[in-house]
Amino acid sequence: MTELMTQMLGLLGAALCILSLQCKDNRKYFVGQALSGLCFAVHFYLLGAYTGALINLVNVGRGFGFAAERSEKPNVTLAASCVLYVTAAALTFDGMLSVLACVAQLIGSYAMWTRKPTRIRVLQVACISPMWLTYNGLTGSLGGVCCEAFNILSVAVYFVRVRLLPRFAKK
Repeated sequence: MTELMTQMLGLLGAALCILSLQCKDNRKYFVGQALSGLCFAVHFYLLGAYTGALINLVNVGRGFGFAAERSEKPNVTLAASCVLYVTAAALTFDGMLSVLACVAQLIGSYAMWTRKPTRIRVLQVACISPMWLTYNGLTGSLGGVCCEAFNILSVAVYFVRVRLLPRFAKK
C-alpha cells in the first residue's frame, strides 16, 4: 500500500473519531470509537508502529464491549481492555513509545468508563491527547496528529462554551 493510502486510512480513522465525539448516545459513541480504532490499527501496522496497531485493535473490542455491556460501569470491558493494552505494549515493546501509547490508553479507558463528560475532557486534554500526539508525531501518523489536535481544540471549545460563557452571561 502506498504512503498516501496509508495516511488516508489514518485520516479516515481521525474522521470517524471526530464524528463519534458528536454522538450524544454513549453506544453510538463507543461504536464510532471502535470503527476509528480499526482504521488506526491498520494505519499504524502499515506505518510499522506495531504498538499503536495492536492497541488500536484492542480499542475495537473495547468500543464494542462498552457499547454492549448493560451495566452503568462496564467493569468487565475495562478490566479486559487494560490487561490487553499492557500485553500489547509488552509484545510489541519499542521503548518509551510503547509505554506512552499504553499509558494513554489505560487513562483513556478509565475516562470512558467513568462516563463523566468533564472528567473525560480534562483527562483528554491533560494526558491522553498529548501522549498520543507525541506518539503520532514520532511514528509519522498524519491522521493521528490531526485527530489529537482536533480533540484538544474540541475540549477547549467545550470548556469555553460550558464553563466560561455561562459566567459572562450572568454578569
